[in-house]
Amino acid sequence: FALYLDLNGKAIKAASGYRAFHVSSSNAKLVITDTSAEGKGYIQGSNMGTKGGGTIYMGSTSATTVLFRGSIVGGTAKYGGNVYANPGRFIMNGGTVSGGVSTASGGNIGLENAATFIMNGGTVTGGKTDGKGGNVSLYGGSKTALLELNGGSILDGTAVSGGNLRAGQGGQIVISGGTVSGGTATTEG
Repeated sequence: FALYLDLNGKAIKAASGYRAFHVSSSNAKLVITDTSAEGKGYIQGSNMGTKGGGTIYMGSTSATTVLFRGSIVGGTAKYGGNVYANPGRFIMNGGTVSGGVSTASGGNIGLENAATFIMNGGTVTGGKTDGKGGNVSLYGGSKTALLELNGGSILDGTAVSGGNLRAGQGGQIVISGGTVSGGTATTEG
């Protein structure tokens, strides 16, 4: 199935203890845009506690979320405060992912197993974690978790290790464009 969502300047707020979207069926696709003049529509997550993905969760190799315009904000989780793919694919062509908080890894975005994050534009900013990868964390284990940065900006993440980005076992980062700047880590990178 595919869901095409136009925020049109409005907000979608997850109920307490729930994610805004759970994209895990085979070939499931969530496409997010905002056609309003200001483009200030957003999806706000909640606190998922010990689970992954405070705003959006992807749990199938063929599950995909695409962000063109609008914002994904305010999620809290153990892994991937705003977006968590285990596995799945997140494609960012524009818009913003910001203010995510995780207790273990990936303040804004957490990728595990064969998950992929393709960033062509937009901004990922202000993610915080008590662990690894203030904005983006990748852990593939025996598979490859991939970040392909072609454009856009990853900014101002805060973590113990990897202020903006952190690739663990099986994590791969390929940068051909874009900007990574302003991350703060208390121990490494």
